[in-house]
Amino acid sequence: MKLSWLPNSLTIGRIAGALVCAVSILSGRPALALTAFVLAALTDLLDGWLARALDAISAFGAWLDPIADKLLAGLVLTALSLQSPSWTLIVPTGLIILRDAMVSHWRMRLGGGHALPVLGLSKWKTALEMIAIGLLLAAPLASDGRSGAVVWSGLACLWLAALASVLTGLKYFRAARTALAARRP
Repeated sequence: MKLSWLPNSLTIGRIAGALVCAVSILSGRPALALTAFVLAALTDLLDGWLARALDAISAFGAWLDPIADKLLAGLVLTALSLQSPSWTLIVPTGLIILRDAMVSHWRMRLGGGHALPVLGLSKWKTALEMIAIGLLLAAPLASDGRSGAVVWSGLACLWLAALASVLTGLKYFRAARTALAARRP
């Protein structure tokens, strides 16, 4: 039985998980939000690995995967910001979403991800985002004495992710500007 459909299905599942997580946050169901997020984040680890293992790498998957990643982080961070509006959450969320939108725009203008390859610091940014979101989602489920520490740990990771977003955003901007200038006659 050919399983080449599985990696892209996992990626689509990540988008669905992001929506379930965001709605769960806004409707006050923290356990469901955390579960949906963890499952969605796991699909990010599995889809690429399975695509390579099953020899099922596709242009559609390469296009959809970064969109699913950005939707997972962006929707969940936006829902968290709407649920608990505080500058300590809204500012890093805005920086991360702005950077992701700009990098996506530059990649589209340049014809795909190959023109702007993923930076090592971008992988750290994503890891910090996922840890931050997981901690912020887990905080309401923590015992009363620990929930504040979990929130502050999540915010610290989120601010580090925002810093990495700004730094990588600047690097991508320079690379995009150079690539676009080279295309002009």
